[in-house]
Amino acid sequence: YSFDIHTHSIASGHGTTCTISDMAKAVSRKGLKLLGITDHGPGTLAAGTSSYFRSLTYGEKRFGIELLFGVELNILDIDGHLDLKIELLGELDYAIASMHAQNYKSGTIEENTSAYLNAMTHPCVKVRDIVTNPAFPVDYETLGSRCQR
Repeated sequence: YSFDIHTHSIASGHGTTCTISDMAKAVSRKGLKLLGITDHGPGTLAAGTSSYFRSLTYGEKRFGIELLFGVELNILDIDGHLDLKIELLGELDYAIASMHAQNYKSGTIEENTSAYLNAMTHPCVKVRDIVTNPAFPVDYETLGSRCQR
C-alpha cells in the first residue's frame, strides 16, 4: 500500500504553492493510493488556522486518491501541550506532534523527551515526528520503546 501521510499544502505557508487537489493529482500520477494532508497547526506562522481545520471535508477522494486529513501540531512545552483545541483534533483523522523552534524552547535531553512523551498521551496524536535535529536532543531509545506499546 503506497502512501504519504506527512505532507503540507499551500495552507502551511511554506515550501509549496500546491492545493490539496494539486497534491492528489500528483500522487495519483505516481501510483500512490492514500495521501495524508498534515498542514501545520496555528502555532506556526502563516499556517492553518482553526477555521481552516474546521472546514476540511472528510471521507473524500480526489483523482482516485483516498485523502486523510490531519495536522502537524506544535508541542508547546514540557507538559506536551499542543496548539489546536481538542474539539477540532477530534474531527481530524490523525495528528502528528512535532517540535519547532518558534513554539518550543529546547531543553535538556530529558526535558525534550518528556515533552514528546507527554504529547504522545493525547488520544488524537497518532504519529510522533522526530527529526534528528540537534536543536532538540531526545532519548530515542526511550521514545522508541514507548511507541512499541
